Amino acid sequence: DAGGGAIVITSSDAGKRGGAGMGSYCATKHGVLGLMKCAMADLAPHKIRVNAVCPGVIDTPILGPLHGNKLFTEGIFAQMHPIGRVGQPEDVGRTVAFLLSDEASYITAAEIVVDGGNISSQR
Repeated sequence: DAGGGAIVITSSDAGKRGGAGMGSYCATKHGVLGLMKCAMADLAPHKIRVNAVCPGVIDTPILGPLHGNKLFTEGIFAQMHPIGRVGQPEDVGRTVAFLLSDEASYITAAEIVVDGGNISSQR
């Protein structure tokens, strides 16, 4: 009735690949992507776009004692990212804002990886 809209859900780069010792986590993130694709098919007739962001390593409290630790964020783990750093929440936020904007009006069922080119990711 409102003329459409946009939904962005959060999966993970692990939703695009597997990982040793991460079976439950990867399975749930793969499931989120499947749900996104089904929601897109159900909601497209209502002009509602549905996309997913798939963050890699992002410096948030979920990292526990590594959160905000420059040895981690600018050193050891930064080396795994061709962009030279671990992601920040704002990196994901800007991607979500774009997907929700009119500038993304022809994008639906996309799985946008936000991981700085993490070399451990397999797409």
